Amino acid sequence: MALLAPNNGELLMFGRIIGTEIFASGDTLTLWLYKEIGDSDATPKEGDTWANYVPTFGDSEKLLAADDWTIASAAGDTTSATFAQQTFTFSAADSVAGYAITSTNLVGDTTILWAEEFSDGPYVIPGGGGTVKVTPYIELE
Repeated sequence: MALLAPNNGELLMFGRIIGTEIFASGDTLTLWLYKEIGDSDATPKEGDTWANYVPTFGDSEKLLAADDWTIASAAGDTTSATFAQQTFTFSAADSVAGYAITSTNLVGDTTILWAEEFSDGPYVIPGGGGTVKVTPYIELE
């Protein structure tokens, strides 16, 4: 499954790219693991909002500080942003279908910037627990 930025995430990202803040400043970026999206499958869709996503139990979120992203330009006109691999630890059974990167502003409004269903998932975490590792990455052409 390819990464998908829902409509409201596209607006926020493009607002930042062209320098017009659509939302309040001081946003916090967070990496989340989710088990499903509402009552349907786990595939991100254009009209999704954070209210549709069901986060996993336990260690389900990691804050992504702006200064910790590595941004690089490569031959072929692509630019990418990579964050260090994040490890999520579970102490009980769970199911992990994918991940989402959200932005939460100072008043608590959360917008999905992008989400991706794991192509080889869902990952079933056994009763004794386990880990899931995600390396946040986005590439623009």
